[in-house]
Amino acid sequence: MATPEPPPAGRIDIAELRLAPGDVVVRELQVTAPSYRQSGTTFRTHAEEVAAEVQVAAYDGGYDLSLRVDVELHGPCARCLGDATVPIGITTREIHEPAADDDELRCGFVDARLHLDAAAWLQSAVALEFPQRVLCSDSCTGLCPQCGRQRDDGDCGCVPPETGSRWEKLRELRFDDDAGDAGE
Repeated sequence: MATPEPPPAGRIDIAELRLAPGDVVVRELQVTAPSYRQSGTTFRTHAEEVAAEVQVAAYDGGYDLSLRVDVELHGPCARCLGDATVPIGITTREIHEPAADDDELRCGFVDARLHLDAAAWLQSAVALEFPQRVLCSDSCTGLCPQCGRQRDDGDCGCVPPETGSRWEKLRELRFDDDAGDAGE
């Protein structure tokens, strides 16, 4: 009889753990570092692998799975194109009941041999946690639209372009919360 092939790196063989209901196992493992692509830009880690903690808790008919990992992705700032770091702390849980008829009770990161793919799970979790806009700092003022100089480095001397007459009426608009509008 052939010996079953062990799962690849970044995976856990849940069946091999031989857990009884109530048993809990925590494993530290190295998983392939995730990357994330947003608006045509790829954000990456500096390391090829990151440390992840996976907890497998058995219950009658299934497993409660949790993943904990901290990762930093690096890429360009959306305002100035300088280096930006995106720290993401992930704590996520999944349920896996292999015999369940309901797909919601079967974890998509566990295959038929009960191999949990922590790298794929991490990639999915990063996609859910990634911010809509990546900035090098909250105070980043971006680039001058005329000359392209970094505004944080000081005034470049460029004069803002004329807005055009079609926008003049909008300058006259005042709202109740505008300063100096009390009593109008």
